Formats: sequence, C-alpha cells, structure tokens
Amino acid sequence: MEVSKHLLTKWTIVKKLFIFLLIIGLLALTGVVGMTRIRQMYNMPPKEQHVGIPVETVTAGRGAVTRSMEYTGTVESYSVSSPAAKISERVEKVAVREGDRVNPGDVLITLSAAELQSKVDTLSRRVETAKLNLAHRESEVQVYKVLAEEGAIPEHDYNNIIYNRDTAAASLREAEALLAEAQLALNNTIIRSEIAGVVAAVDIEAGDQATPGKPLISVVDADNLKVLIQVIENDLPLIQPGMPAKIHFPGGRHIEASVGQTYPILDSKTRSATVEIPLPVKQVREQKVLSGMSANVVLVLAQKKDALLLPVDSVVQRQSKSYVFLVENGKAVQTEVKTGISDWNNVEIISGIDAKNQVVLRPPSDLRDGKDVYLLDGGSKS
Repeated sequence: MEVSKHLLTKWTIVKKLFIFLLIIGLLALTGVVGMTRIRQMYNMPPKEQHVGIPVETVTAGRGAVTRSMEYTGTVESYSVSSPAAKISERVEKVAVREGDRVNPGDVLITLSAAELQSKVDTLSRRVETAKLNLAHRESEVQVYKVLAEEGAIPEHDYNNIIYNRDTAAASLREAEALLAEAQLALNNTIIRSEIAGVVAAVDIEAGDQATPGKPLISVVDADNLKVLIQVIENDLPLIQPGMPAKIHFPGGRHIEASVGQTYPILDSKTRSATVEIPLPVKQVREQKVLSGMSANVVLVLAQKKDALLLPVDSVVQRQSKSYVFLVENGKAVQTEVKTGISDWNNVEIISGIDAKNQVVLRPPSDLRDGKDVYLLDGGSKS
C-alpha cells in the first residue's frame, strides 16, 4: 500500500515538472518571435515623406483633332407643290394615294366634267355657225362691191352689207372667246402634278366639293432635299459656303455634305439666321432620307490628322495666354504654349513643349511656378 502511494507521489511530481517545462518553452518561443519582430521593425527603411503638391502628369501624343460646332436641323424639300382646284366642281376621282411617286403631268384628281363638256359642245356648234355666217357675209361684200363700183346700187346699201360682215365677224370672235373659256374650265377638271416627287398628303375624297384656291394634294420632291439649321449670330462669321458638314439622321444614317448658303436675314427674336445645306441626291436615295426628318449637323470648322495633342484640362489660361506646368526635378515649371485646334477632349500644341515633357494634368488652383510637387502613384499617363 505504501509502495503505491510512493509511486503516485512520484508521478505527480513528474507531471508538474513537465507542465512547468512546457510553460517555460512557450514563453521562450514567444520571446524569440517578439524579438524577431522588433528586429524587423528596426531594420525597416523609413517611410518616404512627400513634400509639395501632389500632381498627376501626362505626355503629349500625336493624333487627329477636329474643331466643330453642332446644330439640330430639319430636312426640307427644295420643291413642294400643292395644286388646288380652279373651279368649283364635285370630285369625281382621286387617282393617287399618299406615298405614290408621280411625274410632271400625271393626273392626280378628276373633277366632274359632264356639264362643262355639254357647254363646250354647244359653244363649238355656235362657233361653227358663226364661221358660216361670216363666210356668207364676206361673199356678199365681194358681190356688192362690184355693183357699188359700177353704180348699180346705192352706196348706202353697200355700207349696210359691210356692216353686216363686221357684225358677223364680231359674233364669231365672241363665240370663240366663250368656247375658249368653257374649254379652259373643262381642262381644269383634270388636276395634274406640276413636279416629279412623292404624294405627301391627300386632303380630299371622291364626292367632295372642290373649292377654288384650296390645296387638294401635296407633292414633295423627294430627291432634292436640304437641311436647314438656325445659327446664332456669334457663330455666323465662322460659317462659310463649302464648309464640310457631317449630318446624322435617326437610325444611324449619316451623309457627308457641304454648307450651301446663309440666308441674309437675322431673326430679331432669336438672333439667329438660317443656314442651308444641300444633300447629295445619290446619298439621299441610298440613306432613304425623307423630308421632315430631324438632323444633327456637325459643321467642321478646322481639322488636322497629325497634331501634337494634350488633354484640354492640362492647359490653363492666364492673362490671355496659354500655359502648362511641366514637372522638372520635383518643381512645377510654368511654360507658355501656343495652341491650335481643340475639341471637347484635346487641344493642339503648336509650340512650347514636345512629346518628352511631363505635363501636369488638371493643375490645382494653387499651383504656381517653382512650387514643389510630387507625382501621384509615381508616374504619368500618356
């Protein structure tokens, strides 16, 4: 029994000793790790301290640039015909529908002609009778002239014969005038197209009463089209005949054209004038451009295909001059540049810098010549 107690006591001592040594080992390991971290901290290089204004830079690149103006306009036809009735008659037939193509002389509308035809026939017979009567009176004059010259009849009788001839001639002229008037009215029962084009509108139906002077149909020349834009007075001096124009239509269609003319009248309310841009017939047909369409017009004022370019927001204006800031040896160097064509994104640099210079992009408002600067993210954009 005492042996068992002795063994138990010995085992307890060994167990305690093992736990003690384990704790000592863990503490030693923790100390080693901690010392290693401390050594690493002491061996780390000091964090770089930036001095000055943080900037981002770009370098100039070569590319194309276009200076332009944009306007919204409307497509119109050079020729629109709106034939109207010249007489008051019932519409007998409408020969076309909207969208039909017509040529000059094609019949559009036929008015009732029965009464007018009857009148023409009656007056034609009257003219024929008047011609016969005149011929008879002319022969009488010839016969009585000989008798009068021989003294066989009184001069008074001969004068009456001449009078009758003249009256017959007047009656014939009157009958012919009435016939011509009736024939014209009959001709006006046929309303024809005056131009080649497309029927844009039909404003009357068979059975309606046509009123003189009221347009019945609208025919539009669908090939010879133009775009009209309203240009404000400040931009007018920049626009010249022949200037390139890029015209965009709904559905992704576009046409290359040139400025035609500027109308010599300024609207007193809008302070703008109308500028006309003719559209090439071939492209109108290919692109299926229609009168009445809206059009986005880009007028090309100037363009270059190979220019030295910088972003617009890298150039600052001071005292009517253009400047950029270069970065040289950690300093901002204000440099005057000569600029050329610009668009919404880029500006042409004619002189002052080259493609090797680092140029500050979007210079801060407090940036001045000679100030210390440092590069954000350590580099520049091209």
